[in-house]
Amino acid sequence: MRYRRARFTEMTMHPESETDPEKYQKWLKRKSELLEEIDQHEHQLATLKAQLKQTPKHITWGELEDKDKFNRLLPSRKRLICNSPMNW
Repeated sequence: MRYRRARFTEMTMHPESETDPEKYQKWLKRKSELLEEIDQHEHQLATLKAQLKQTPKHITWGELEDKDKFNRLLPSRKRLICNSPMNW
C-alpha cells in the first residue's frame, strides 16, 4: 500500500501536460484506478483491524481442552528444581 501511495503522490506532483488530451486522459485514468486500489486496500485494512480487536486475547483455564492442559509438578520435585543451582 505504501508503494501505491507513493506512486499516487508522484503522479499528483508531476501531472501530465494537458496539451496532449490523449496522454492526459490515460494519465487521469491511471491515477483514478490507483486511487480506487488505495481505497480498497484501506477498507480491507480497516476491516482486518476491526476483526483483530474483536478476537479474544486470553483463554481461561476452563476453556482449554484436557490435552492442552499441563500437569502440575509434584511438590518434592518442584523443590528439587527450584533449589538446584545452575552453575556449570
